[in-house]
Amino acid sequence: MESTIDDPDMVLNNYLTSIADTEGDMVQGTELPSSPPIPTPPPPEFEHFMKLPVEIRGYIYEFALFTGQIIRPQLCDHSGMTLNNANEIKFHDQVQHSRLHPNHAAISNLLGITRVSKQIRAESLPCFYAANTFAIGADTATYFMRLKQLSRFHMVRHVRLTIELRREKWTAEILQHLTHHLRDVEAYESWYQGEQDTRIYLCNHPHYIAGGVPELALFSCLRMLTSTFTTPTTESNSNSKSNTAYTHNLVLPIPSTRTFTAYASLRWFLTVSAALGIHVHFLEGHALVYNDQGRIGVVWRQAFQKKNFDVSAKEGGGKGNGKGNGGVDVWDRALAANPAVGDMQRDRYERTAYMRVSCDGLGYEWFDVWHLEQ
Repeated sequence: MESTIDDPDMVLNNYLTSIADTEGDMVQGTELPSSPPIPTPPPPEFEHFMKLPVEIRGYIYEFALFTGQIIRPQLCDHSGMTLNNANEIKFHDQVQHSRLHPNHAAISNLLGITRVSKQIRAESLPCFYAANTFAIGADTATYFMRLKQLSRFHMVRHVRLTIELRREKWTAEILQHLTHHLRDVEAYESWYQGEQDTRIYLCNHPHYIAGGVPELALFSCLRMLTSTFTTPTTESNSNSKSNTAYTHNLVLPIPSTRTFTAYASLRWFLTVSAALGIHVHFLEGHALVYNDQGRIGVVWRQAFQKKNFDVSAKEGGGKGNGKGNGGVDVWDRALAANPAVGDMQRDRYERTAYMRVSCDGLGYEWFDVWHLEQ
């Protein structure tokens, strides 16, 4: 029997054809079963957190509750208020003021840890106020008033204040505005007979109405942050033969005392402070937050102030003789500190108007702050 040998080219062609058919069957055939999905592991839990030393827990609270930026409090005026919650008092960060902004409730969400339990709230809430810095703005004095009502004001550790560079000739004008404002505060607090722990009380308070005037907002807050002397202290003024009596002390960390004494554009701040009975003590060797655009930024620190935050103590003010500042005439103090103030022009403006933007960023309201008797 004669054997036959296939053509080599034909053999190779048949081999390649068989491979192609096999690949086609794999593509068109049933797909291989997919592997089961990998389950997502649960978030890690640390069941022994409350067994940590309280100091360690404090560091963790401060890390978790630090916002990473300055907080400028704003009284929330959301349009969703009804008769049931019209007196609800809420504050949020003015920097993130719009409800359309995803971080409108960022501070409230951040404080979620303080609502876990009574123990954690008692431990973590002071850490929030200690870790963050609050800036003085239109609603900061109102916010401080609210913290006093809640017995939390003593928890505030850092407050950033802006001092504008002004010509000395404006000192008399600022003093007149402050004198009228303090009288309004004194009259309102003496007249109001209702509950003070309400939104109505806060929104009608002169601190809120005049909050948009920078110098009034600044000194309203500073009077709350000062320490009270147990006995009045006198200090001789180099510009006057008389002595100025001080009832309060304010400690400000700055690079050098010369920053305030050598520049005429900052002397108004010392004169106005003296008129309010505030002795400004400078703690040298600390950098300014900023020094630009006609203003400087300083951070008040409770650790330097050593303030007595007794909630029963008066913060200056109260019922006096109608002259403001607890019955002491601000103008008389100003003259004692700097007689040249008497030669400065007053009564430049009867009122100041400013605009408040609603917390949703869509509405606005104008406020008139009167500086003279109407």
